[in-house]
Amino acid sequence: MPVATLRIWEQRYQAVRPTTAASGHRLYLAADVERVVLLRRLTEQGHAIRLLAALETTQLHEMMRA
Repeated sequence: MPVATLRIWEQRYQAVRPTTAASGHRLYLAADVERVVLLRRLTEQGHAIRLLAALETTQLHEMMRA
């Protein structure tokens, strides 16, 4: 996934909210990575990120199963 896409999803849609280290680097938890993977797969299926970003991770999993 391009870094630019991830940054847009973070800034514009608040799709994930990683913590930031003292060095300024973003720190992603396993749950953040799981969420980004789900969002990426669902957007590849044609779903709009602006709608997906507001959903809980459990809801994203349900959409993947459907």
